[in-house]
Amino acid sequence: EDEMAPYLAKIRRHVEQAWLGLLFTRYSGTSPTEAEFVCVITPQGQVADVRTQGRPKDPLFDALCKDAIRQAGPFGTFPFEVPDMYQGKNLEIQWTFRFL
Repeated sequence: EDEMAPYLAKIRRHVEQAWLGLLFTRYSGTSPTEAEFVCVITPQGQVADVRTQGRPKDPLFDALCKDAIRQAGPFGTFPFEVPDMYQGKNLEIQWTFRFL
């Protein structure tokens, strides 16, 4: 638990930085929108999958958010011991991105 929180905070910082960079350079939306995703990260820190949750409200915003998650990785190997029952399993993180 002590090692997981800093690792998750690192992932969040990397994704937020990538998202803000893409938002300022590639997005011209003017109305509120949001997008939800599940991001799958391997024990080696690779982004294995990014899946949209629900129907995208703005396909451009949806694509931008997916790109941000993918560009933010890899995140480095898990800095914590994975219990035997979870060996070989990936970490799944749910993300919600909001604009305005």
